[in-house]
This record gives sequence, C-alpha cells and structure tokens, in this order.
Amino acid sequence: MKNCRPRFCNGRRRLFFIHTTVLGAVALYFGAVRLGFVCPFLWLTGRDCPTCGCTGALLAIAEGNAAAYVRLQPLALPLAVCVWLFFHVRTRPMRTVCVAAFVLNFVVWLLRLI
Repeated sequence: MKNCRPRFCNGRRRLFFIHTTVLGAVALYFGAVRLGFVCPFLWLTGRDCPTCGCTGALLAIAEGNAAAYVRLQPLALPLAVCVWLFFHVRTRPMRTVCVAAFVLNFVVWLLRLI
C-alpha cells in the first residue's frame, strides 16, 4: 500500500484488529462456552493446558464472581492484558514483563498438575 498515508493505514489496521478481536471473542464465547467444545490439549493429553480455564475465568470476573475466577485460572486477567501489551507496546521492558507473566503462568500450571 504505497499510496496510503501512514495515519490512514494505521487507522485501518487498528479498525481491522478491533473487528477481529470482537468477532473472535463472540465466536469463542458461543463456541467454547455455549456449545461445550473441549480444549484440544485436554482432548489429546487428558491434562489441562497452561491456559485452561482462562475463558471461564474471564467470564466469571466479568459477572463479578471472584471466587470462580480464582478457582478457574487466577492469572487469566494478567495474561489477557499481557497478550494485548505484547502486540501493541514495542518497548523492551514491557515485553520482558509479558514474558515473565507467561513464565509465571507456566510455573503455576506445573504446580497445579502436582
């Protein structure tokens, strides 16, 4: 897109990202929650994946149920924020914080397996 101005191109990308995020969230809600699809990792291995429970936990916190949020996945909200920050903030310290959050989630997952 040689002929478009940088502000216009960035605006179109941002609009595309917003639309795909909203459509993905709606599809995830209706597909995973309402229709009862199972996590592919859980289906193949019989064990929860490192992010199992994130969808349910985010829905629980949106409904105001903090106990269900903690029981399902206590790091769901920080992980969701870190995913957004990882793709939108291009500074090295912020990416380091995001990677640290993902490593912490992996450690929590290992401890939950025990």
